[in-house]
Amino acid sequence: MKSMPVSVVIPVRNGEQTIGYAIASVLEQTMPDLEIIVVDDASTDGTAEVVSSIRDPRLKLLRSERNIREAAARNLGMRNAKGKWIAFLDADDEWVPERIENLLRAAGDDGDCFVGDRGAVCVPGPGGRLVPMRQPNLPDGFAVEDLDFVSVLGLKEDVKPMIPRELSALHGVEFPEWGSGGEWLFLNARLTSSGIRGRLLQRVGYLWRGSGAHDSSTLHAKEEMLKVLEFLLADSSLPAGGRELLKSKMGYVEEGLVASAIKERNVRKFVQYVARRPGALLRLPRRTVLFGLAKFRVRLANIAATRTRPAVEAEPASANESRQA
Repeated sequence: MKSMPVSVVIPVRNGEQTIGYAIASVLEQTMPDLEIIVVDDASTDGTAEVVSSIRDPRLKLLRSERNIREAAARNLGMRNAKGKWIAFLDADDEWVPERIENLLRAAGDDGDCFVGDRGAVCVPGPGGRLVPMRQPNLPDGFAVEDLDFVSVLGLKEDVKPMIPRELSALHGVEFPEWGSGGEWLFLNARLTSSGIRGRLLQRVGYLWRGSGAHDSSTLHAKEEMLKVLEFLLADSSLPAGGRELLKSKMGYVEEGLVASAIKERNVRKFVQYVARRPGALLRLPRRTVLFGLAKFRVRLANIAATRTRPAVEAEPASANESRQA
C-alpha cells in the first residue's frame, strides 16, 4: 500500500481548549493526502474526548499513561508515522491552509532535504481561531533559501520543519528527550550536521500563539537551551563558523539566565550565572525592557481581539468550521 505524503505529529497535554483548532487547521489543508497523529501526554482534562469526537479516518490518537514531555511525545509520533514526510504542530498553534502544499512545492522533487517556513505571532480572533498580530516583512513571490549548519544557527526564530521520514530515521535524528528548550534548534542542527540539506520558504505558514504555555524566557527553558548548545558544541566535526556561532549563542543564553534568575528570584542561580557572565549585568536593563515591551504588545493584541470576539464562539472540536479571516 502506498503511504501518504505527510504525517502530522501533534503532542498535547491538557489542551482541550485549543487542540480542536489545531487539528481543524490541518484538516483544512489544500493538500489533503495526510495523516494526523495526536500524542496525548497523560492529559488529565478532556483532551482525549475532544480528539475522539472528531470523526476523520486520517486522525489517530496515541495516549501515554505517564507524562513524558513534548520531545518524547514527538518522537513517539515520529516512530508511528507512515508518511514520506513528517511535520509538527503544537497543540495550541495552527497552520495556514496552504502550508503543506507550499512546503512540498519548496522541496520540489528532492526527498533528501528538510523544508521549513516562517512563523507569525498570533492571538485568538473571531471564532477563536488564530490571527497574526502583524505580518512579517517578507519578499514577494516564492523565495526559498538554502539552509546549512551555519545558517541554521543564525536563524532569529524557531523554524519547525517538515522532514523526510526515512532519511531522518536512517541518521537517527530525533528530539532531545533530556529537555524541551531549544528543541527546534537541536533538530535543525542535527539534520544539517548529518548531511541533510535544508530549505527555508520565505512565506508565513506557521501560526503560533503569543500567549501560549511554551515560554522560552523561563529559567528552566534557558537552561535546557544551554544544554542543547553544549551538546552541539561537543561535536568535533563542526565547521569553524558554526563553532563560533554556537559560542556566541551560548553567551547570549547565559546572559538571559541572569535575567531569568532575577525574575524567578533564584539567588543561587543568579550568583552562578553572573560568575560565568559578569557583563550580563550591564546589558540586563536593555534586555528586560525589550522583553517587557514584547509581552505588553501581545497583551494589548489579546485585549483587542477579545473585544471583537463574538459572545458565542465556534466549537473547537469542529473539523469542518470555516477559517476566519
